[in-house]
Amino acid sequence: MNDTAKIKYYPKRSLKAYDGMSVTADIWEAAHNEHRDEMRAHILSMHKPGIICGLEIHANDPADHYVFITPGAAVDELGRVIVVDQTIAYDFGAEGSGTYMLLLGYAEHEKEITETKVKFLQKEYIIAARQSLPKQPVVELARVTISAKGASIRDAED
Repeated sequence: MNDTAKIKYYPKRSLKAYDGMSVTADIWEAAHNEHRDEMRAHILSMHKPGIICGLEIHANDPADHYVFITPGAAVDELGRVIVVDQTIAYDFGAEGSGTYMLLLGYAEHEKEITETKVKFLQKEYIIAARQSLPKQPVVELARVTISAKGASIRDAED
């Protein structure tokens, strides 16, 4: 994404509050979306998509078909921050031979607190191994070459 493409994320309008204003769900969401868009535009203006911190990949020791992803954060090409807050084990055992990209993607789903009927958007991440990039924005964490199905994976030497 070039530098001028990033400016499309800056909000074009701002909500003007006034005394007595009725704050409906639509107004509330518009106000929060404005802040989210401003934050995404700022992130993309100041940083390139990719890993911010952490998210190191280590093969299991002794070697098998697992790798471990350390906690960390990344930014995708839409300016969304993706946080992995605990070490994750990824199993390459089901993959065939070839070179795979270990990818991190942003996800969210609606979650309702039953007692209060309040709904939240739960921010999550998706980790997948693919031989080609998907259409959705992702951050590449590593490339892993597997010599044969079920082969052991080792850390790179350099």
